[in-house]
Amino acid sequence: MTFSEKAGDAWKIYDFNVLGLWATDSFRSQFAKDLSAGGVDALIARLTEKNKSISPPAKN
Repeated sequence: MTFSEKAGDAWKIYDFNVLGLWATDSFRSQFAKDLSAGGVDALIARLTEKNKSISPPAKN
C-alpha cells in the first residue's frame, strides 16, 4: 500500500508492490501534471477534492 504523511515540512511516501507492479509506477503519469504545476501540495489538494466528491454523504 502507498501511505503518505507530513513530517514537519517534508512528506514521506511509502510504496507497495502487488504482483510485481509498484503503486507509484501506476500513478506516476496520472500525477505528473499536478506535481509539475504545484508540487506535492497541489497533488494532495486535488486528491482531497476528488475524495470529497466521491465520499458517501454523512449519516444524520
